[in-house]
Amino acid sequence: MLKISRLGKAFDHRCVLEDVDLNISKREIVSIIGPSGRGKTTLLKLIAGLLTADTGKIERSYTRLSYVFQEDRLLPWLTVAENVKLVNDALSSDDCMALLAMMRLADSQRLYPSEISGGMRQRVAMARAFAYEPELILLDEPFKSIDQFLRKQLIEDMLALWRVQGQSVLLVTHDPDEAIAMSDTIYLMDGIPASIVKRIVIDAPRNLTETAKQTIRNEIEKFWEEETS
Repeated sequence: MLKISRLGKAFDHRCVLEDVDLNISKREIVSIIGPSGRGKTTLLKLIAGLLTADTGKIERSYTRLSYVFQEDRLLPWLTVAENVKLVNDALSSDDCMALLAMMRLADSQRLYPSEISGGMRQRVAMARAFAYEPELILLDEPFKSIDQFLRKQLIEDMLALWRVQGQSVLLVTHDPDEAIAMSDTIYLMDGIPASIVKRIVIDAPRNLTETAKQTIRNEIEKFWEEETS
């Protein structure tokens, strides 16, 4: 689906990314975890074609991509349903309603963004991303400003849609729990300039016991401690 090899990017002669290697397979959910300012969003923009890499290669086998930003970026003059249908003229009203129902937004279809909560707006942004029927979805810390309880609900809603449509997903996050809850594979990014410093493959993804989740948390925490010591 996506193969990134030795990718590098600099801004004003300051190298942000260097020798980044990363692979995403069909239907795989991949997460990138790293501290702020390590180029995670830059990497997503390179994949999306919003920026051009200075070095390295991005090999793609997909043609349709959706990008969910940290902000919901809904159009305030359109209703919830209109925001979702905006990206896909071929989307029927029934299919739009089915998407909204899966995100628990069916009763909000005629409301405007200003009339719903931040968490609901983010669910609309998720529904819109899936409405485009992409092969790859990029998620740039979409749960960052949402409280822990609602974050868990949003992750469950997104995974419900993913199980139906089966896109590949690349999630950028600073929260190990988000990555563990969603991912098949977790990449840790660090350094200045940043690169991938560790890859964790999860057995039985999205069906982990609390003990298994804690084992992965411990592995991530131990690695960061070793990196920063």
